[in-house]
Amino acid sequence: MAEQGIRTLLFWNNEVFQQADGVLEAIWNELHKPLIPNPSPEGRRECTASSWPKCDVIVGNPPFLGDKVMRSELGDEYVNSLRQCYEGQVPGGADLVMYWFEKARQQIENGQARAAGLVSTNSIRQKRNRVILEQIIASTQIFNAWSDEEWVNDGADVRVSLVCFGESATIHLNGDRVGEIHADLTASEAGNSMDLTIAQPLEANKKRSFFGLCLAGPFKVDSATALQWLQRGGNTNQRPNSDVVRPIYNGNNFAKTLAHDLRHS
Repeated sequence: MAEQGIRTLLFWNNEVFQQADGVLEAIWNELHKPLIPNPSPEGRRECTASSWPKCDVIVGNPPFLGDKVMRSELGDEYVNSLRQCYEGQVPGGADLVMYWFEKARQQIENGQARAAGLVSTNSIRQKRNRVILEQIIASTQIFNAWSDEEWVNDGADVRVSLVCFGESATIHLNGDRVGEIHADLTASEAGNSMDLTIAQPLEANKKRSFFGLCLAGPFKVDSATALQWLQRGGNTNQRPNSDVVRPIYNGNNFAKTLAHDLRHS
């Protein structure tokens, strides 16, 4: 079974009946372990993904682990095997959770499931991860999604996206019925498509670029602290703190503001 990528958990009857909470916790923890490529008989890791059984719907909360920390958390051997296994299917710079999305998409495409609903950090909408959503749209559809939701659980405080894809007669985004959902988890009405993920660079912008603001140290403070500093005086150089304490805005701030205004207009 291990050679087929199947992990087995063993519980005694008395554990199931008398320690049900502990049993459920053990199963939960096992389900949230990374997908491990099948080991070869010699103990080396082959680049073959574990098989998932046929089912109607795939539902899960895969582990959140960014591309930058995958090697430190999982080790070079595992990350190299995983990326080799999914070469040409999942971009090398994608977050770990993207492998579950691609695996679920393949199950639906191969007739092994009808639909899937998975949780991801909201970075799934960014370019390096969005490739997976583009592949999903190419082979099926996203029929229900919440693009940017607060997620607080066991000390984690992140923003997440909930994405459902596969068979469905209706399509909803953030609770509203829409015509179609694009790979950046925005929507448009049927016959009035405005998919910004397929936008092309402007010819007039050729040979022009602006790198933008890039923080290179721990120089970011919350709004309440910044306000306190701005209200203080008495610097030895007689200069106000507003010389160095300034608000930071990025494209995401403007996009959220625009989306909020459009929903409430």
